[in-house]
Amino acid sequence: MPLVSKTLPGLFNGVSQQPSAMRLENQSDLQENAVSDIVKGISKRPGTALIKTVSIKGLDVNSFTHVFEDENDKKYLVIATGDAQEPLKVMDMDGNEYTVEYTDEVKDREYLTCSNPKSDLRAINVDGDVVFLNRNIKPQIDERYTQPGGINSALFHVKHGVANCRYEIELREAATNNLIKSAVYTTGTTAFSSLDVANKLYEALKSLETITYTDVTDWVSGDSPAATTKLGTTLTAYSQTSVPVRFIFGLYYKQKDATDWTYSKSVPVVGNNYGTTLDVMIAEDMSPDIYNIKVEVEAVHAPSGGYSGGPSRWMWGYGDWVVGIQDSTVYVKNVVEDHLTFKIKTADGYGDNALVGILGEINKFSDLPTKAVYGVVVKIGGDPESQLDDYYVHYRAMSDGKGVWEETLKPGSYTHMLTSTLPHKLIKKDATTFTFQEISWSSREVGDDYSNPFPSFIGKPIKDIFFHRNRLGFISGGNVIFSRSGDFYNLFVSTATDILDNDPIDVSLLNNIGVSLQHACTFANGLVLFAKD
Repeated sequence: MPLVSKTLPGLFNGVSQQPSAMRLENQSDLQENAVSDIVKGISKRPGTALIKTVSIKGLDVNSFTHVFEDENDKKYLVIATGDAQEPLKVMDMDGNEYTVEYTDEVKDREYLTCSNPKSDLRAINVDGDVVFLNRNIKPQIDERYTQPGGINSALFHVKHGVANCRYEIELREAATNNLIKSAVYTTGTTAFSSLDVANKLYEALKSLETITYTDVTDWVSGDSPAATTKLGTTLTAYSQTSVPVRFIFGLYYKQKDATDWTYSKSVPVVGNNYGTTLDVMIAEDMSPDIYNIKVEVEAVHAPSGGYSGGPSRWMWGYGDWVVGIQDSTVYVKNVVEDHLTFKIKTADGYGDNALVGILGEINKFSDLPTKAVYGVVVKIGGDPESQLDDYYVHYRAMSDGKGVWEETLKPGSYTHMLTSTLPHKLIKKDATTFTFQEISWSSREVGDDYSNPFPSFIGKPIKDIFFHRNRLGFISGGNVIFSRSGDFYNLFVSTATDILDNDPIDVSLLNNIGVSLQHACTFANGLVLFAKD
């Protein structure tokens, strides 16, 4: 082959291992201690500069390192050694070391403790923080937290008052079918309103109520809860006997020159004979010079069965049943600690369309009464052949005296993941200190285990963590899990009644053999996953 003489613009395309006939003319097969640059061409590779010598306990070739920037674009190097006492070190690019604090000195250090940090740990930058993952730890459900409530309240909603119509209610024990109580009322020739019929049925059922109330108006000390109070007010709820009392306080706020109060939240407090202190605080950034706070008692419960609702009756007592009425709705509630399982039956002379009985479940949301008892939970069953349209609602009283049915979680369901087993984060506390702590992962608030399950990584180690298209992602086993869009620490849906664009994603790879995903690599237009052979 004759020699070829040709001028090359520069070897700025680097090294290629392809055969000479296939590689580009501005590539070479070997390049030592040189750097290719489109502007400078070939230049000598710069040497390594020794900035500072540091001594770190446990530092070796198996240590894990990660570089991140703060909000001022200052770079830091974080080193995880796996050491049980000093698992984490942070320094800037000048070699200056920073203090690392641990919110929980034991649990937080344990999360970083491992034999080979280089292979066992992963880190990613999220919103200015560094999220750490221990690939060996299996996330768990926090079994300390379950959704309160249960099917122990029956509602009887009189939808229509009809002339010459018979209305019937029966309550029976579920196990024995023994009759507990019945109520029958027949209207006259003149049409009755639904309120009139409801009052007659209430009168027939109220003898079931055996509860005895005791006034506890003076059992809350501090500024009068019914009056306007200032931010930072402290109330003390306590029991005058050996039996603890559970108070539910409603917190309201308004600007001083405003007339109407805005409902903020309900706060449960258990008072014992020593007294339980409640610091009234709605938001720390609310100035006492601008805002006032009002506290009302929504309900008071005794563990043995006492119940009372509404700020006008601060009562508690003993008994098995509570019977009440709200407009055209009569409610019957079993309030013993081990709720009696009972069933109900309703009938009317208007094609069973004038009176609706609700005990835990109903098919249509439109059949729910406008008013009900505080805290009652009802399952909206929908199509009996499918679980896809099932969801739960509970009744919550509003500040204006009205109420609203809100979507909620199935009673008895677990609500939280165990945060000590989930990824943690490193945050910059101040100019000299970083804090390593658990992440406040969002809890499950609606649905059930079918419509809103826990992430599939529960009980299995998470192998990698990544960020993709405004979602925090995880891989575990053969599944890929994404957080809600823009809400990186929320892995649950916000409603069980619809599918939203920002819902979390949890999908399994379709294959004929088991797959164990190990790594994820993100690109602008896609995501590449790597699995174990």
